[in-house]
Amino acid sequence: MSQVLAMLYVLVTADVPRVLIIDEPNSFLHPGAVRALIEILREHPQHQYIISTHSPDLISACNPSTTHILRKKEGATVIESVDARETKHLRSLLMEVGARLSDVFGSDSVLWVEGKTEEICFPLIVQKMLKRPLSGVSIVGVLHTGDFDSADARSAFRIYEKLTGGQALLPPAIAFIFDRELRPEKDRQDLIRQSQGKVSFLQRRTYENYLLHAEALASVLKAQPGFESKQVTSEQVQAWIDKNSTEAEYYPKGKTRNFMEDVDAPRLLGDLFAAFSDNTLEYNKVQHSLALTEWLLEHAPAQFQEIADLLASKLPAPANASRA
Repeated sequence: MSQVLAMLYVLVTADVPRVLIIDEPNSFLHPGAVRALIEILREHPQHQYIISTHSPDLISACNPSTTHILRKKEGATVIESVDARETKHLRSLLMEVGARLSDVFGSDSVLWVEGKTEEICFPLIVQKMLKRPLSGVSIVGVLHTGDFDSADARSAFRIYEKLTGGQALLPPAIAFIFDRELRPEKDRQDLIRQSQGKVSFLQRRTYENYLLHAEALASVLKAQPGFESKQVTSEQVQAWIDKNSTEAEYYPKGKTRNFMEDVDAPRLLGDLFAAFSDNTLEYNKVQHSLALTEWLLEHAPAQFQEIADLLASKLPAPANASRA
């Protein structure tokens, strides 16, 4: 509070316009207080404010007229200017794809994935199975993967590549990993070609297809509120899966019926959770997928070997590996 009062004292008592320099206000203020301070500064536009920060939320709140990025290079500080119009345009593009500046700011590169579930679970697979850091890579879920199904998928890629295609504020996109869904092989190859090899697809229909493990499902079900008294066993879960695995409703428009690869796993999991809870528990795609992922990584990591191999092929080599 003492530092804020000192700033505000200068602000309201200055009888002429001044240049006020504020160093990392987010380091000593609650985020809500930072936003409140910025609003007060806006009420006195006669002054010029120079603010240093590493906080993307503060950059967004300030809506600065000019932005400069300082980097250390060969023992000296190098200053790069960012066009304010470009900054605003990039923010609007981020909103279009359902991301925020804080999702990618400060990263070296971005790996775009199917959605929020993969955004949360893929880093766990990297950590537990590849046993390596992400090395400055942000894994971010896209908003509408259906945009990439259009005849001219290139237009959709332009949005994402412009977001992470060399702008000073945002890192480049290294790859896109999507669910296979029901895309024909030809369409998948077309998307790979149009993206110049940046797009890859899971070998199974969705990420949830890798979560179809009876013991993991029984464990997660038993951990849900209200299930303490229920005797849910992996044998019961497996019996339910075996009974329903060939039902046509779980293969809409599907031309093949390889259960693990082709079944509509999100729909199947929704029905399974409803069946074992007497319709009192709904399958939460993010929450329950995360719980299943954590269990499988602990007890049956081989379930994710395909995904781990794909991630390893897309992520840059760790710094120590490149030195070796």
